[in-house]
Amino acid sequence: MIINYSIEAYHPGKHIVHRETFRYLLIINGAGTLRIDEQEYPLSAHSLLELPPGKDVLLENQETGIITIGTMELLDFYVVQTAVRLIPPDQTDMIRKLFLFGLDLEGTEIPRKGAVHNALDHLVFEVITSTGIIVHSVNPAVYHVIDDISQNYRNPNYDYTELINKSGYSVNHFRKLFKDTTHNTPLTFLHVLRVDYAKALMRRYGYNLTLKEISERSGFEDPYYFSRVFKKYEKVSPSDYLRSLENHSEET
Repeated sequence: MIINYSIEAYHPGKHIVHRETFRYLLIINGAGTLRIDEQEYPLSAHSLLELPPGKDVLLENQETGIITIGTMELLDFYVVQTAVRLIPPDQTDMIRKLFLFGLDLEGTEIPRKGAVHNALDHLVFEVITSTGIIVHSVNPAVYHVIDDISQNYRNPNYDYTELINKSGYSVNHFRKLFKDTTHNTPLTFLHVLRVDYAKALMRRYGYNLTLKEISERSGFEDPYYFSRVFKKYEKVSPSDYLRSLENHSEET
């Protein structure tokens, strides 16, 4: 799991561009309203908003003129949740402390920083989910496979078929149940997680990792197969995607 921690001040009428990833928006200070899908969510300091992918967010009706928002962006983890949820300030004390630590960690060089970052990311996710904000009516057998794939997709030897065989459903029926829940087949679900993780590694490390290293870390034993799968879902090759990141960085 990789979470990016960032903080930004927003003015009234600001659109928070949000397309690909699952995010938690933590209100650091200020108060106002977020309009999402024609619904309004009142925000106050220390409240936390859970924001699934694909939501266009408009910040409006602020009392203080500026609202400061901390963002925790899940770059490589699938969450079975499509609804926007709001956590009140009295339930976010520990989350706020972990967010501030994550923010400090982003700009700090320490031994084994990657391992510390990874442990923090998992802790943040577990603390947030313990509040009950990620709740979804999912067939237990399907959820078990979703969870297992989400935990093991970076292992190139991982095989989910045994779990399906133990589910009590035929392969075709399970595949239908899985697709009804995730809109993907199990194999596509696995590939998307691996490709998304590869993209997260590229965004974080750039050319400091070779494409072979990226493919291996993302669960692809064969870099050529990785390239074919990546291009299938992203419409560009891994090298072209990496090059686009470099060009974007130069422009900004």
